[in-house]
Amino acid sequence: MEAETVAKEYPESFDEGAAAQAQTKTELKVGAGERIRMKFVSGPLTYRENYFEIGTKDDGTPKKIRIALPFASQLPGHKMKVKYLCEVLVLDGPAKGQNKLFAFGQQVWDDLNVIKLDHGSIRVPDIIVSRKGATKDDTKYKASAVPSTVEAKTVPLAFNLEVEVRYATKEDIDKLPPPTVGKASGEDMVSVISAAQVDLIDSLCKQKSLGMKELSKIIERKAGKAKSIDEMTVGEASGVIEALKNY
Repeated sequence: MEAETVAKEYPESFDEGAAAQAQTKTELKVGAGERIRMKFVSGPLTYRENYFEIGTKDDGTPKKIRIALPFASQLPGHKMKVKYLCEVLVLDGPAKGQNKLFAFGQQVWDDLNVIKLDHGSIRVPDIIVSRKGATKDDTKYKASAVPSTVEAKTVPLAFNLEVEVRYATKEDIDKLPPPTVGKASGEDMVSVISAAQVDLIDSLCKQKSLGMKELSKIIERKAGKAKSIDEMTVGEASGVIEALKNY
């Protein structure tokens, strides 16, 4: 005798499907128009990163290679951006309850520095990171502190940040095209601010009680246009440092 089959109604489980997709990803991405609440539980690990063209694909599009280096490392003549990596516990949305790797740049970093001053640590409050814009030119990120719902020390860690950054090998670096040098010589030929200069600018700003708004004006004056700290050349950074010493 055949087993009797009974029809069953299934709910519209869109959340379940989204959660399953989120589970397969280790990185947390904040999409255009999104606001994600999270708890920072490890980091930030500071490093340098950029993507370089090393040829073209069969379809004619640029072929790029990602180069990531420890923060203190340099590639003279090659532009490297300062990046930060944290492990976070996601507190809302499809990835709620999951540990993720959250990589970010200077905009979020500046906000986190303010939060650290206000709360003593970025791990004390919950933090909401929001994004406006969808392209490289119009995207703006914002990080803001909100009341804590979970203690960071109670969240088990899932990642080793230094392993997850995946630093470039010598073989990767050897694939890069020859560096582009400027018209000037000496320090100005190196297109990326040095780690020592970043530390000195940070120290001088603290000594002078200088905020990001005032620092941005000095950078714009010395660089000739608005730039973040990690976008400056060594020569531009030298000018900013002298201006800070005399501020």
